[in-house]
Amino acid sequence: MNLEQEKEKLTETLSDQYSKNVIALEEYERMLDWVNKIETGKELTAVQNMVKVETPVQETPQRLPMFTKGKTKNYETVFSYRSVTIKPTDGKAGKFSSVFGTMKVKVDSLPIGKTVLKAEAVFGMVEIHVPDNVKITSDITPVFGGVFIPDEMEHGEYDSDCPVLHIKGEAVFGSIFVKRV
Repeated sequence: MNLEQEKEKLTETLSDQYSKNVIALEEYERMLDWVNKIETGKELTAVQNMVKVETPVQETPQRLPMFTKGKTKNYETVFSYRSVTIKPTDGKAGKFSSVFGTMKVKVDSLPIGKTVLKAEAVFGMVEIHVPDNVKITSDITPVFGGVFIPDEMEHGEYDSDCPVLHIKGEAVFGSIFVKRV
């Protein structure tokens, strides 16, 4: 693709994100202004790296059996924003890493029993959104960073057969937040 085609594709992506309320009007206008000023491939790459990417992911062994069976899926962001929606089915939610960026993890549903999610925030943030019926347990080590899990999510009253999300990880000069959907 040439530069003009890439700029058009980027404009479409921004318009789509604005129409779905992924980005605010001010951010949409600011990013659109940057796209219109792009003159080189380096400028294009820089703006593409700033555009938020919404990536819905459904982990089902039927769809990708050779990649998901017994393995943990890795999601990473470096100097950027990424939003991922997951529906773990095998007790492994994946590994989510953010370095100087933001990783937003939306947990759609969980099977009954324990599901493990690994989160790493290094000078960045991992934000995990879970449904109401999910109990949270954690083993997260903050190193000059913060871990924010509402007390009722870990110590509230839950049914004995409710889904449990066990979060393991580290927050090094970064933050890990757990919130209700």
